[in-house]
Amino acid sequence: MLLVKVSFVLAISSAFLVLWGWCDCVPKCCPSKWLFWRRSCYRLISPASWEASRSTCDEMGGLIAAPHSHEENEFIARMAQIEKHNYRLWIGCNDREAEGEWVCEGQKGKNSFLDQNWDLGEPNSGSSENCAFTRWQANGKWHDVSCDRQLHAVCVRDATCVSQSKHPRHYCVSLDNRGRLLNSTCLVGRVIRGFVTDSFGACGSACVEDGDCRSFNVRKKNGEKYCQLNNSTSSDDREQLQDVGAFCVYSEICEN
Repeated sequence: MLLVKVSFVLAISSAFLVLWGWCDCVPKCCPSKWLFWRRSCYRLISPASWEASRSTCDEMGGLIAAPHSHEENEFIARMAQIEKHNYRLWIGCNDREAEGEWVCEGQKGKNSFLDQNWDLGEPNSGSSENCAFTRWQANGKWHDVSCDRQLHAVCVRDATCVSQSKHPRHYCVSLDNRGRLLNSTCLVGRVIRGFVTDSFGACGSACVEDGDCRSFNVRKKNGEKYCQLNNSTSSDDREQLQDVGAFCVYSEICEN
């Protein structure tokens, strides 16, 4: 396997995908529980109807994410996959006002990526399916569906300090040689602190704030997410990156 960093490859023993980054700036780029990526903040929210999800995002100062590119589309899909392997995820586009005239959250005019990213034969169900979504089986492609379904969504809002960023920290997650998330593999024997966490993003933020943290694990214990901060990485301790036989996702700082 290789260490994959989106657009180029470094020879190492595991596969990784850059999932998100936090910036070293004051104030922080994003609020707690939000992930920083490029010039925006993202947050996965609980399943709800499309309209309820829209309201939740609005209350937090954001919108349902409507990706502008394959890279952004892949990013939100990975966020959902960490929470639930067989995810179903709202896309912030709908044709509720006029059948066949799809509009996307916060965007004026046509979204060119929308035209490119429908799955084969989609959209296909007329006035009964007026909201866009994606799912784990669709390889990032979009479908139309009833807006009343209860699906996850990713909210997006502007980052507040991108212009002040000095040295972004990018974090990577482990993939197998087929590009699938390794969700039972973690760094063992290098934990310096552990605690119950609300989200993957909160664990990552804690790692950024701890000067001794080089990587982190997110495990599940008694139905709760448990964050473990490590003082080493799989690059330094390859033998310590092990299959633990239970849900565990490992993430480490990547080179820029």
